[in-house]
Amino acid sequence: MANSWPELCNRALLIVGADTIMDLEEESPSAQACKLLLPGTLDSVLRSHEWSCAEAVVSLAADSTAPTIGFSYRYLLPVDPWALKVRKVCDEDGNEYEYTVRGRYVETNCSAPAKIVITKRIEDPTEVDALCADVLVLRLAADLAGKIVSSQSMRDEFMKEYARQLAHAAAVDSNEINRSRTVDSGWLTTRGYTGAS
Repeated sequence: MANSWPELCNRALLIVGADTIMDLEEESPSAQACKLLLPGTLDSVLRSHEWSCAEAVVSLAADSTAPTIGFSYRYLLPVDPWALKVRKVCDEDGNEYEYTVRGRYVETNCSAPAKIVITKRIEDPTEVDALCADVLVLRLAADLAGKIVSSQSMRDEFMKEYARQLAHAAAVDSNEINRSRTVDSGWLTTRGYTGAS
C-alpha cells in the first residue's frame, strides 16, 4: 500500500538514479516529469490486469438511445468512479451478458438496471495494492528513463522487468478472487459493493 504519490515516484526516481522529490508541484525536473507521466502510467498499469484493488461495481440505468446494431441496450459509463475498463456486465441476478464498448458507452442485451463490473481510476494512493504499486514503480521507472535520463537501453531493461513483475503480481492477485460465470447478490455484498446510480 502506497502512502503517497510522491513516495511511489521517489521509488521510481531512485531506480533511474534521478533526484527525489517532496511534492509533485515542485519546479524540479524530477517533479515535473513525474507529474506529467504518473496519471497515464497509472491508468495503463490498472488496465493491464484486473486488479482487485481497482474493481468496482456500478448499477446503471439504460440510455434513452438504443444501439444502432447488435445489441438492445446501451449504458453510459460512469465518471465517478471513472471507468478505465469494463470487466463484466450482469443483471440483478448475477447472470453475465455479452457486451461491447463504444466510446463511453457499453452496449449489451442486458436490460436495465445493469450491474457493470469495472476497473476504476484510482485517485487515492492508499487504495493501491502493494503488488500493484511495485508494478507501477517499474513502469514509471521505464517511462522516467526515457524522459529524464534519455536512455533507451535503460528504458527497455525496465520494461522487461516490468513485464516480469506484472506477470507475477497478476498471478498472485488473481488467486485472491474466486470468479465464476455468475455474479450473485451475495458476491456483491461480500465484496462490499453497493453500486451507484
